[in-house]
Amino acid sequence: MSPELLVELDRAAELPLHEQLERWLRENIRRGRLPAGTRLPSTRALALELGVSRGVVTEAYGQLGAEGYLQTRQGAAVRVARAVRAGAPRAPARSLLPSFPYHFHPGLPDLAGFPRDRWLRSLRAALGESPLDAVGYGDPRGVPALREALADYLGRVRGAGADPENMLVSTGFMQGFSLACRWLHGQGVEAIAMEDPGWHVHRLIAEQAGMRTIPVPVDAHGLDVDALAATDARAVLVTPAHQFPGARS
Repeated sequence: MSPELLVELDRAAELPLHEQLERWLRENIRRGRLPAGTRLPSTRALALELGVSRGVVTEAYGQLGAEGYLQTRQGAAVRVARAVRAGAPRAPARSLLPSFPYHFHPGLPDLAGFPRDRWLRSLRAALGESPLDAVGYGDPRGVPALREALADYLGRVRGAGADPENMLVSTGFMQGFSLACRWLHGQGVEAIAMEDPGWHVHRLIAEQAGMRTIPVPVDAHGLDVDALAATDARAVLVTPAHQFPGARS
């Protein structure tokens, strides 16, 4: 015999009836109230019991069947899938990042001052004017228009003769540095020199790329060039404006 399902559907809710039924069944299967192998009412019987159209139940059963919660076969009773195992409710996911009233992490701007409204308006305007292929998979080097704009900016502000065809847009310094280290290691560069003291994250990125890191001391003028010349490093990472006041490499 199929169990009587005491489902309560809110016809005034914004959530469609079939989604309400899906959620109720899914939650009760997860909690073990509907054990694996349980035979459920037919779509016609459950629709009559709940006072809804048969299509509501059919759509809910079909979705849960696609998700693996139910076994639905033509001419056979609908049952809770054998592969489903009930489990205790999961605890909320935790973040590995500590929470502080005041955050002095370097390189982190004032997030409270971020202009979200203006950013959202600009994003909507850009999406509205963009061609269809702009929201698909694009050039892995970066959108051509962006590389063109960056090349113009670098030429105008930095006096650099940047070629858009030889530019690579990354999500930030960390990704760019990681890609550079991997490329250098692939070209046979085994060691890279870094300022000491320096940021340990840079060292970890280089080491994960397979490179050996060589700490080089700094003085009042920056990295000690004589100490760098005494190493066998074929590449060096330097801070252009100031040294990072962190732990030693």
